[in-house]
Amino acid sequence: AASGSTRASRRTSRRRSAESQEEIRPTKSAPKRKRTSTEKKSKSKRVRAENEENTGVRILVTRVELEPEHEHMISVLGGELIEHIKDAATATHVIAGEKGSTLLRTPKLMIGLCVTSNVVSIDWLIQSAEKKTVLPTDGFLLLRDRDAEQKYKFNMRKTLQRGELLRASGCSLLGGRSVYVCKGVAGKRAPPAEELRLIVSAAGGTWLSTPSKLRGLGEDEALIITSDPVEKKQLTP
Repeated sequence: AASGSTRASRRTSRRRSAESQEEIRPTKSAPKRKRTSTEKKSKSKRVRAENEENTGVRILVTRVELEPEHEHMISVLGGELIEHIKDAATATHVIAGEKGSTLLRTPKLMIGLCVTSNVVSIDWLIQSAEKKTVLPTDGFLLLRDRDAEQKYKFNMRKTLQRGELLRASGCSLLGGRSVYVCKGVAGKRAPPAEELRLIVSAAGGTWLSTPSKLRGLGEDEALIITSDPVEKKQLTP
């Protein structure tokens, strides 16, 4: 009886040992299933849905060559890329360079400064896309371009602050003023006439196409832009 009990005990021990080995034996993981195009589209829709609160972000770009991945980033944020300068005055953000690049006084930048203080480097877009949300622009503003500030005799920080104060008070840089650009100015050292008109309009001014429309306007109501140096014919009525 004792011998039978011993054999039974050994069988039980071997069975438990086998069960233990089965428990720790590594199992092959199932191969990862590739997502179908339908699933990928569904995920893309979910990402866009998560960013619905960002709808209304309109991005104007100047001095930066956008790659397809940048355009995708704008889409991820639920934003819209402004492709034509005629729509530049609707911008909420202006990407005006890369970190360390020099600002240029382009027509797009001039219009952008009239309508928003969010003048940033492209790093703002990249990091916003990484976090899948529109980040505050404070850490990305183009404020330290000493070369451009000396060349154009301005201070970007003060420019952005003044613009913000004007818009907050319902005012604009050229509000209540009419602007006439003399012949020989547009298209030379200055932008073409149509782009000058867009800049004046974004700044709240009224564009005058002929000098005759200056009649009846007071000194504080009219702004006449000449060449530098001024050409004598430009001062002739």
